[in-house]
Amino acid sequence: MDHRLHPGTSLGICSYTLHRNPAHFPDPERFDPERWTPEHEATLPRSADLPFGAGPHICIESHVAMLEAQLGLATLVQHVTLDLVPEPLITLRTKGGIRAVVRRR
Repeated sequence: MDHRLHPGTSLGICSYTLHRNPAHFPDPERFDPERWTPEHEATLPRSADLPFGAGPHICIESHVAMLEAQLGLATLVQHVTLDLVPEPLITLRTKGGIRAVVRRR
């Protein structure tokens, strides 16, 4: 699909729909941590995933944000326990996301 954009044209990208494109992310509504492995990211076309933007307007703190997320999660799990709350169906599985109860240790 080719489109010609004139100089000065503004273009908006909806990252919500971009990150749920079934052509690149099978079963896009399912949480799959494997999507963020270096091996899987290497199979994606450029700009299929834009968590911090791209080009000249990319977030200059993207590396810091990823480090803070990892440190925050590591700190959180040292002080609380996450108990998953499954919904009883024919088999136990999550429905509509993962619910959890957070308790202080």
